Amino acid sequence: MNKKVFTFILIASVLLCGTAYAAPAEPLKPVAPNIDLSSLIQGLKAVDLSVYPAKYADPVRHTLAKAEKIDANPASTEEQKNIARLELLVVVSNLFIDLQLATVSDMQEMVKARKLSYADITYMYLTRIELYSYNTNKLNAVRSLNPYALDDAGACDAAFALDPSVAKGMFGIPVMMKDNINFMSLPTTAGSIVLADNYAPYDAPLVTNLKKAGAVILGKLNMTEFANGVSNVSTNATGFSSLGRRVYQAYRPNALTAHGSNLARLDPSGSSSGSGVAASAALAAVTIGTETSGSIISPSQSNFIVGLKPTVGIISRYGVVPLNSKWDTTGPMVRNVTDLAFLLNATYGYDPNDPVTEGIAKAGLTSFDFCECLKPGFLQGKRLGVMSAPSATAAARPAFDAALKAIEAAGATLVYQASGAVLPSISNPTAPSITNFQFKIDLPVYLATLDPNYKWYNKSFSDVYDFMYAEFQANPGTFRDQIGPTLDIGRMGIANSYVLDEATYAEMAANNSNDIRQCRDEGIDKRLLDYNLDGLIGSGNLTTLTARAGYPHITLPIFRTSGTRLTGGSHIYFAGTAFSEPVLIAAAYAAEQATKARDNSLPGLADKTSLGNAITEARALPNEERELFSAIYDAAVEAYTSDFAIQMDVDKAEYALRAAMNPEPEPEPEPEPDPDGCKWCDFLEGCNAGFGYAVVLFSLLSLLIRKR
Repeated sequence: MNKKVFTFILIASVLLCGTAYAAPAEPLKPVAPNIDLSSLIQGLKAVDLSVYPAKYADPVRHTLAKAEKIDANPASTEEQKNIARLELLVVVSNLFIDLQLATVSDMQEMVKARKLSYADITYMYLTRIELYSYNTNKLNAVRSLNPYALDDAGACDAAFALDPSVAKGMFGIPVMMKDNINFMSLPTTAGSIVLADNYAPYDAPLVTNLKKAGAVILGKLNMTEFANGVSNVSTNATGFSSLGRRVYQAYRPNALTAHGSNLARLDPSGSSSGSGVAASAALAAVTIGTETSGSIISPSQSNFIVGLKPTVGIISRYGVVPLNSKWDTTGPMVRNVTDLAFLLNATYGYDPNDPVTEGIAKAGLTSFDFCECLKPGFLQGKRLGVMSAPSATAAARPAFDAALKAIEAAGATLVYQASGAVLPSISNPTAPSITNFQFKIDLPVYLATLDPNYKWYNKSFSDVYDFMYAEFQANPGTFRDQIGPTLDIGRMGIANSYVLDEATYAEMAANNSNDIRQCRDEGIDKRLLDYNLDGLIGSGNLTTLTARAGYPHITLPIFRTSGTRLTGGSHIYFAGTAFSEPVLIAAAYAAEQATKARDNSLPGLADKTSLGNAITEARALPNEERELFSAIYDAAVEAYTSDFAIQMDVDKAEYALRAAMNPEPEPEPEPEPDPDGCKWCDFLEGCNAGFGYAVVLFSLLSLLIRKR
């Protein structure tokens, strides 16, 4: 992948703004990607930041002052200057649109108002990717970038110039997808060294649908290798692959140890780890993940975003590297429910290559607009059963109750048991998982769709496993990194060990039938029928049940427990029978509007390395010395350990701490004038030598002129 920086400049348009967020006189114009730091600084210094909200203007002022010091320092490296430039571009973009909070609708409104172009928005996301995924935080969420993304965005701008009505839905909106989904412009690797050079000869139908909608595909996202089908060391495999390496969580990518309490990294979860992190860090407008069992829901919860694991069959799985075709599905991983609806509109649909999509027509959703679910009145008359809730004393309970009240206010009836208790829980299935067996069956089916000249075309699962095993023996470092114990390929070995005979097929078919009976007939569908419901609501998730039933499942963040940390975050789920997405989306939207949990829980994305070093230095001082600036030290630790502190907060905390540890010496007092001394001599002594001599010469010349 070409990691050359893509940048944009917003200075000219900022100068044209007369009031905060006023429309510029003309659309923003991106410039050459090699704009240097000095030019960017000079342009920004002419901007009147007082017309913008302090929330966005203050980080620009701070980052500008920081960049000026870096640019003026001869010892600054090119890497430091590049990061300073990227940081400036990111904070300046917030003067126009906050990509962490903006919806797809907001972006379209900005384009229609000529405040932004699709190319501008694409530049913004590419800059964030360069800064956060590859430089400061090294999130490593992005696997590869589409070299034609900017051309595609430019084509959207040209189309908009001819016909402004195209500015709707996903048209011109940057999308990133998990790297197990075929996109012909980039290799589809599933995170594995096996498929590193797999340029599939066709787009997955969901990609074709995105292109028809006019979306700009930015690139591919890292993931757990083969959707977590490789390693038995599952707790250390999430987000790791032999090809893409480790994905780090957006809120806390690094272990924080400087303050002494060993605050561990947060797990991005898997297998759609890159999709979850990229959505959380706003590296794309929307992202797409895949789920077999929990791989959309779990990373969505870990990264505090909205995730939809749709009905198996609403989005085609053809052209997606499989793990278990009985349960596999793709789905939106986004920052808000509005974007979920837009992305689902652009990806779902019937595909003859995936027969289960026939259910769309049977459910009456052939041309359904999921944005209709966001309109008032959609929930009127719907009945939703409450399956679980946080305890009465839990910190998250008020937020959960607020979500339920909002759903009721939107017209739905909440249903409990006659006693007022939540509905009876549904037991998880008892049959062993069929995933390892299906992996052995399904992977060769995918390989048979590739280019006949490709080395893995029509190969067997055993061929792939033998290659992986040989690599594991010869290069074990490929399958491990610095976190946790050595990974293995044990799960792949289990899959390879299945004998594909009549007895094994019968056993797996029985297990699958048991899943359907327990998860559908005696599980979710029974609750819906017994209480005449349109859907289920609860605290936490129903991952195992919905995965094995093939039913839809939405997770939505509603509350974070700690003031400075994401840990303890709470979520509400919405689940139902096949193709019940409309009512679930409507309920999730109502709950989101009531809680707005993510709006005040954005990842700070600050680089804390330098602040951590300062805290370590302060901790090494004698206690009595550190006590002299204890409040400053405590504030530095709070910024360091906060999952929400932005770069400006972290930098200021470091500056204050270093100033407290190394105070500037008091200036020498000016000497009192000597009333008896020679005032002329005192004057000359206080002057710069050159200036003093000039004064003397000028005085002597004046005397000579007067005498003549």
